[in-house]
Amino acid sequence: MKNSVLYQPVQKITIKSSDNLLAFRFVGFGGSHCTAGSKSLGVSERKFPANKSASVVTIGTVPVEAVGAISVGDNLASDSQGRAVVATSGAAVNARALESTENGGIIKVMLVP
Repeated sequence: MKNSVLYQPVQKITIKSSDNLLAFRFVGFGGSHCTAGSKSLGVSERKFPANKSASVVTIGTVPVEAVGAISVGDNLASDSQGRAVVATSGAAVNARALESTENGGIIKVMLVP
């Protein structure tokens, strides 16, 4: 992350993880990484093992792992591993990019409820 000042989780909830969760990835309503194009519950703050309580940020500005080129303001969806990608037609928008990246990495996003 270029500027952690914008990391402002407003609301977090605790869920039971149904799979091993990696940090800064979109999490689905079932407790695993969000699938491609699906609506997410929020973003995991750190790694969580399967079948344990996991904290998920559902509202706010958070870091998320991105793939590919993303520009500030892009609508973001989930890929098949819960990483942020530019949303295509028909994909659920989970966040908006607050940073740009050419090759992926961790960027700041504003979650879209």
